[in-house]
Amino acid sequence: MGGERVSVQPILQRQVPLTGDRVSRFVSYTFVAALPEMLLEYLESPTPYLMGVLSDLPDVDAVMVDLDIGEVRLPTNSELPELPSPFRERLVIRLQMVLSPELATADLAIPAALPPPLEPHLLDKEIRACFVLFFSELLYGYRSCLEVVRLHRHPLIVFHKAAFMGMRRLNSPLLHELIEGQMFQLFVTNRGLPFRECDIFDEVVCSATMENYDLGSDEEKQRMTMIRDSLLMNEKQERIMTTTPQNLSRKISLCVLNGDKPGDGDPRSLDNDKIDALIEDNRLQWNLDDPGRIQPKVGDRVIVFTVFASVDP
Repeated sequence: MGGERVSVQPILQRQVPLTGDRVSRFVSYTFVAALPEMLLEYLESPTPYLMGVLSDLPDVDAVMVDLDIGEVRLPTNSELPELPSPFRERLVIRLQMVLSPELATADLAIPAALPPPLEPHLLDKEIRACFVLFFSELLYGYRSCLEVVRLHRHPLIVFHKAAFMGMRRLNSPLLHELIEGQMFQLFVTNRGLPFRECDIFDEVVCSATMENYDLGSDEEKQRMTMIRDSLLMNEKQERIMTTTPQNLSRKISLCVLNGDKPGDGDPRSLDNDKIDALIEDNRLQWNLDDPGRIQPKVGDRVIVFTVFASVDP
């Protein structure tokens, strides 16, 4: 069984432990944890997972992936559905273009010069671009099978599975199992609402096509590069938005009855007596104790200054 079939197991709500003799084989992957030996009982969890475990692993009812020898072991009396054609072939070709670009010119008498290898963060984004294209082609046209019911406070989104399978004309057990799962229901709930901000997947799935064009063409490479750059830009924006500046101070503007204007130097500290006097003066000025009076009293002119005080977070 190829690795492309293993890659879709988490969205099919299956457990996939990754085994190996060295922790470094699986801690480098995103969303994969190195499970300590004392927590091996978590492998019996009924929820889907993708965990890294050392080779001394008890028998569990899950799809086992041995990273040392590249072997995939299935649980007893279990079968994994095949990826439908031609989506599987397209995914494999794109992954080969990213991971083994030399295969494209290996049979030529004079192989062309290969570009320099990608940096790890760019390679990661190109692999993600391959799967974005794979799922966009697999789920192409899903929005035309959505129905939004607005009779409730929160809109109810209904996905017509029979209409989707009939429109795609695919007799695929994997696709049928996919749209029946909770992961796809969550996908529809989050992405089915209209008038929301579009993202990379929305743009790609709208332009997806099943025409038999050359996947090794420059146009396809540019398409993958565009998706890669978009993913990279999104990641940079998320880092900027989640970064909390350090050593910040907050300034609070206070209106107090004070005859001295603060200087341009350091902000002055808060004075509790002046704050209490300010509150009391405003209560008298606006007659807050009298509910029938909403107009301020006309009195002597009051000169108001602004004091800036610093409050450390």
